[in-house]
Amino acid sequence: MLSLRRAVSSSLGLLSVAVLSTVVQAQTVGWTFTTNMTIDSAPGHRSSMAMRTQATADKVRMEFVQISGGGDIGQAEGMYMVLSPRDSTMLMVMPQQHMATITGTGLLGMVKPATAAFKHHVTRKSFVDLGPGERLLGHATHRYRVMTTETSDITIGGQTCTQASDNDTEVWIAPDVDMQPAVQAVASQYGMAGIGGAGIDTTGNGPSLPKGTALRTVMILTRQHAGAPMTMTMKFEIVELSHGPIDNALFSVPADYKTMDTRAMMADVPAGMMDSIMNAQGSNMAKKLCDSQ
Repeated sequence: MLSLRRAVSSSLGLLSVAVLSTVVQAQTVGWTFTTNMTIDSAPGHRSSMAMRTQATADKVRMEFVQISGGGDIGQAEGMYMVLSPRDSTMLMVMPQQHMATITGTGLLGMVKPATAAFKHHVTRKSFVDLGPGERLLGHATHRYRVMTTETSDITIGGQTCTQASDNDTEVWIAPDVDMQPAVQAVASQYGMAGIGGAGIDTTGNGPSLPKGTALRTVMILTRQHAGAPMTMTMKFEIVELSHGPIDNALFSVPADYKTMDTRAMMADVPAGMMDSIMNAQGSNMAKKLCDSQ
């Protein structure tokens, strides 16, 4: 009987170790944060979006938690995208349709002509240290104000238009939080540097913002539209922030979803096809984009 008890005890001990090992392997340490974004672009017109980002050393998951004020784009609520440089894939999961698509990084190269590229030229810049800000999410913050006058060259489909604007931005930076490397290490490989954050352009002459993470950013942008000044206010605020274990299942497709792998199909698309289409429409698209900004 004593031997039986010892055998049972030993078996339970081994089982506990196995279960613990499985749990540890099913989790990866990383950052989880949710950013609320609101844009007031005209009297009575406000759009908003909440995005939850989970970033580990080799993957980034971005979920559209809430979207409003953007017409049909609200249907994207619940969708999430996973960037995985390790296997050079981009996964898009659509819960409402119970389906997902897998694309390779080659697709990003194809759609690049359809993606607007922005290049900023700062002609005036002032930097003001506003002193300590309030605690946000338990972190001490320091407040800064950056005012710039700049022009932005917006290029799409080989065509470029230029906008001039005055920007007045206040940021609340938490010096003890540095999650950008985890996000940028993955995003930069997809040509999406700046994703997951709410940054401002601090290049050019003069001081730059210190290291840390902006937990709140409020930007007032003024530009000319149809010969009259137009003001847009944008606010970005991180409302959830943690660093710890993340369930690896969050970076995969639920078992009962239909998955379509487009990598083989996209490999057969002739090189330069997207370039030809975009170059033919680039001028109109660039003008519309500038007019809508």
